[in-house]
Amino acid sequence: MISDFADWLVSDLLSLSGNAGEAAHFFVYDTIKILLLLFVMIALLGTLRTYVPPQKVKQALSGKRAGVGNLFAALFGALTPFCSCSGIPIFLSFLEVGVPLGVALSFLITSPLINEYLVVLMLGFFGLKITLYYILAGLTIGVVGGMLLGRMGLEKHLVKDLISKKAFFKTKTYSSFRTRARFGLQEARDIIDKLWKWILIGVGIGAILHGFVPAETIQGIVSKGGILAVPIATLAGVPLYTNCAAVVP
Repeated sequence: MISDFADWLVSDLLSLSGNAGEAAHFFVYDTIKILLLLFVMIALLGTLRTYVPPQKVKQALSGKRAGVGNLFAALFGALTPFCSCSGIPIFLSFLEVGVPLGVALSFLITSPLINEYLVVLMLGFFGLKITLYYILAGLTIGVVGGMLLGRMGLEKHLVKDLISKKAFFKTKTYSSFRTRARFGLQEARDIIDKLWKWILIGVGIGAILHGFVPAETIQGIVSKGGILAVPIATLAGVPLYTNCAAVVP
């Protein structure tokens, strides 16, 4: 249905063809697809999260055997739609209630790497196999990184004034499924409202590349990096602060 609408809009209504037509079709189709998938997935997961009290999450992250708490923290980071900015207050709240630093860092590492709308974007652009590999890699980095940092005794370097005395999480009750669903829908609207501009920019850049930049050109640039291609790409990504909705397209 979305593809048919994109065909009608680009070919019949706008009469675009060639490179411009391909770019326009890519932009219309992927924009609608991504926004719809994001809204549905965020609303669903937001509703499901209302059944898990925040205090339970905190308890699950403390007092576990080596690696178990890190895994739970990484999974929590992956299942919550927090970027690095919103993840930091939660990271500090973990420290307030006595969660080990390494475990809290597993959450902080994984939270911006994996979340539901990133998974939706990855599925739409790259398919199931690459998406699963990405999720596994992100969780591994979060768990292993948190465990290694936790063994380095970095607690003594924490600035105590950064940790406030006020708990970040507050208990909220829901009287019915309707109120839970309303929360999920509101969360979806809030996140989409924050992301739609970045999605348009990201998909727009992708549309230009798709329509006007031959794949051979990009492949040539990457191939010239040789064994340094991955480190070069990593270094290039460090200064580019943006959200995954813009990065993936």
